[in-house]
Amino acid sequence: MQKQLKNYIKSAHNNTLVGMLHRCAARAPLLKRYSNTNNSVHLKKKMELMVAVAIKSKGENMNQPIIITIISIGLSLLLVGCTTPTKPTLLPKSNFVDGAPSPVEIYDKKIKGNKILFVADNQKAMIKTVPILEQGYYSEKSLNTAHRRAALEAFSLDILDHIFDTQDHDLVIHAGDLLNNSCRGEYEDVERLLNANKRRPWFVAPGNHDGYYMGLTSPTAISKGVFEFHNWPLDERASWALICNDVVTHRELGDTGFNDNSNYEKYEQSVVDKTAFNGLYLKSLGVLEMKHKAVRKEMGSDPEREEYNGYVLYCLSFDSENLYRNYMSNICWTEYEGGDTPGDHFNNFTYDVDSSRSEWWEEKKPWFNFVVQKLEVKLDSKTVDIIIIDTSSYTDGMVINNNNGELMFKNKEGAASTGHLSYEQYKVISDWLVSGRDTYIIGHHPVGDFDMESLKRLHKMFAQKENKVVKYISGDTHDGYDVTFKWISKERPDNDYLINESNLGSTIDAPIEYAVLGQSKDEIIIKRISLTPLKETRILKDAGSIKKSTITNTPKDYAFFKNDTWSELCGHQNQWMFLQSDVPYDPFLQLTPEKQRNYADNVKIPQTSNWLGIHYVFNPFSFLNIRQKSMDAYKINRLSHLVKVYDQLFAYADIKMSDKAIELNKQYEKSLSQLKRNVFQAYSNEKDEPFYQVLFDLNLLIDELEKHDFSSQKAKSFRICSALYEAEREYRFEDNTWWKFW
Repeated sequence: MQKQLKNYIKSAHNNTLVGMLHRCAARAPLLKRYSNTNNSVHLKKKMELMVAVAIKSKGENMNQPIIITIISIGLSLLLVGCTTPTKPTLLPKSNFVDGAPSPVEIYDKKIKGNKILFVADNQKAMIKTVPILEQGYYSEKSLNTAHRRAALEAFSLDILDHIFDTQDHDLVIHAGDLLNNSCRGEYEDVERLLNANKRRPWFVAPGNHDGYYMGLTSPTAISKGVFEFHNWPLDERASWALICNDVVTHRELGDTGFNDNSNYEKYEQSVVDKTAFNGLYLKSLGVLEMKHKAVRKEMGSDPEREEYNGYVLYCLSFDSENLYRNYMSNICWTEYEGGDTPGDHFNNFTYDVDSSRSEWWEEKKPWFNFVVQKLEVKLDSKTVDIIIIDTSSYTDGMVINNNNGELMFKNKEGAASTGHLSYEQYKVISDWLVSGRDTYIIGHHPVGDFDMESLKRLHKMFAQKENKVVKYISGDTHDGYDVTFKWISKERPDNDYLINESNLGSTIDAPIEYAVLGQSKDEIIIKRISLTPLKETRILKDAGSIKKSTITNTPKDYAFFKNDTWSELCGHQNQWMFLQSDVPYDPFLQLTPEKQRNYADNVKIPQTSNWLGIHYVFNPFSFLNIRQKSMDAYKINRLSHLVKVYDQLFAYADIKMSDKAIELNKQYEKSLSQLKRNVFQAYSNEKDEPFYQVLFDLNLLIDELEKHDFSSQKAKSFRICSALYEAEREYRFEDNTWWKFW
């Protein structure tokens, strides 16, 4: 048995969670508990012992999926041995102390001339996709941003549209995370909204969700095919394709590549890796049409930067009297021109049975790509420079494994937790810092997420007075702040408070916020505005207490709470009262708590998580595919809830449902009723068709509901208020005590 175990672990090492834990354990000396090599080995042995015990208790014929799921449990318990790269130590100080004007005082100042609107992290998600583990019941319960409430994801762009309509501005700068799962459909939805914003120019600092699978990885393998428990390690492009296509498309095109790698070719262009995101963005800007005018420079000639071999840097410059899109003076971007498909931004992948399944992306290394931009914006009497960097471009395998695009366990959160200002970007923007004008740097990741070398580069730009870098504006946290940091460094003990950062909250997660930069008299100001309260107003809490800040010792008072959206548009005055039950926004204020609970529970399909506890991880009944059926049930309940929200919307806004929608609704209710009557039989049947049929009918119905005209003021207000309601409720009732759900 011991020999069997050793051979199994060895064979699984590079392709499963076992290998991931081994690689993690190799770095265990970083942890105090495992501060030497012997303890690192001890961690590995603990894992092997756990599998040995499982085999002993179940017998030597225990199937491999069960062994792997047990190892998976061990991984979740021992993952603390994987630590992030060394980060700088920063001491924050609020920007609203020592006599500085308060956010309210700044908001009251009048701005003349051009106004720059800053937004971040709308994270548009596709909601009708095939259910996957990472966006299931436990994800929603343990981390709300992993999978938000259906109504919030459905109406999230309505919040952004509302900001565009009500806030005076001349251009938009997005601080990243336009997308959620990084899919083509998500990009097209956001692009459509940005282009509809009265033709105002818009620019983007790419985020970790803009080119990375769920904001974390960039896998090169189509499918590992190791065991049934696909896509948990986020290491297969087939699973990426799965969450970038709805159920209807999946039924039409078939397998995304798990079982038939060649079929992945049908799906690849729906997946947006870093190469594809840059291509889509450059196409939106119209820059690719001018590529023949760009200065071309081959990269990788420096012996210390050979990893860029095959990459080319393209740069365009525009005269100050004739700025591109009214504001752009410079833009540089990378392209990979080695291999067989030079300059291919859009993953025009053709499967070749004779080639490696992952060679196409391993060669390109999409995560190397970046785009960096410079804007010149004349406000009133003053002109400012805006430099937009790309903090989600990675080299040297610092976050993404250069061999396969998977997670590296020195940074277990992948692209989500590390911001990087590459040497190549730094060289470009250093040449741009010569104007003598106030300069604002925009990037997605906050300063606290920067690796040490990136922080040194940013610090140097602030320290050199001739650069006149006055502020760094970021996103990513979904929970903003406004501080100046002092870098605590042994090398430079005399560092002063220097790096001034305004971190933007998101437009999908509370606090919902944005910022406006402009000129008031002779000073340049930034107005921070929140559409949801920064003070706790729920009756169950002490009225007026400040919500918790993400930055130590700095109160959450950095923005002006613009309450008119909720009090006037939504008609609730100062009441922010929420129930913890899963009920939709109620514009009529007619549902009692009991009626709301019945309303929410009426359509639910039982999930086996309610019966088997930890079945999502440990599923001995895999031949019945219970795990997938339970995920289907979760998705059915989720989308059925969204249908109820649409019912409320149609009633409130006096919208007549189309005949086709009425027919599709009957079809959905019929298949749902059949499944509810025979749910235990459906779980016992080897096929999951009854579940999938309900999902298919739901997809068709929601597709038709989305085609109705929602341009009336009542329809707009319902969608905005419903999204705000769900965002604020998730903020208040987020519960990260995941153990309660096992």
